[in-house]
Amino acid sequence: MGLKNHEVVPPELALKISHLRRSCIGFSHLVQEQLILNRLVAYETDNKHSMKGYRLTNLGYDYLALNQFFKSEQLESLGTMIGAGKESDVYIAAAGARCGRSSDGSEGLLFDFPNEGDSVVVKFHRLGRTSFRKVKEKRDYHQHRSSCSWLYLDRLASRREFVMMQSLRSNGIAVPIPYTHNRNAVVMSYIADSLPLYRILPSILNSNESAFARSLYYQAKNILERIASLGLVHGDLNEFNLMVSDLDPKENTEISNPKLVLIDFPQMISRDHKLANT
Repeated sequence: MGLKNHEVVPPELALKISHLRRSCIGFSHLVQEQLILNRLVAYETDNKHSMKGYRLTNLGYDYLALNQFFKSEQLESLGTMIGAGKESDVYIAAAGARCGRSSDGSEGLLFDFPNEGDSVVVKFHRLGRTSFRKVKEKRDYHQHRSSCSWLYLDRLASRREFVMMQSLRSNGIAVPIPYTHNRNAVVMSYIADSLPLYRILPSILNSNESAFARSLYYQAKNILERIASLGLVHGDLNEFNLMVSDLDPKENTEISNPKLVLIDFPQMISRDHKLANT
């Protein structure tokens, strides 16, 4: 309620959302001694709207998402950061006992569930690293607002990625398995023995009369054709959002059958969208 329309939440609204009584000292103690001290919340002045209030930080929003993942047994633990981009931070994590399963126990669109303790990936969206102007130019989930909370946009981006990943996966396109999402975070399968395409050395691409490179090219072409058959346009396919997997050669044999996996598609839109030809 506060994030959708406020970058800085007025104290009165923050108190209302907390469900604590006005006379209760718990609210002030919680904010001052725990949330602000641990950089989960900041107290700031919004000069544009001439008011003071509390701003939930990226770290605080991450904590809320992680708390829900742990409570619902989607995650067992969070590990180290394995990637950082212009619009996201990516961490390795251990799957919980119910990773990928909804609260009612249904399996949804998933093909495989991880075992408890298996490696999974948690991606935290960080749209605030870019300018709002660029987000308006390249994204449509801000719904043409003149301004909007960055954390709320992160939430929309997370949900959009999760739903899109489900659709692509169910149509046979090589993307990670989407397990769950909450707020700005998406939990997905970990791609073992892999590297981003931009890190594959030219010597490897050109080996065996460029068979490796040709294989990747035809796989990328197939991904684009499958996306187009669904009436979609990727919008930003490049070497940074493609992973090359199965890079662990067995018995000193050459890597002859690499697999290409699409890992990022924030600008994917319908072919009928007004931005599809730009």
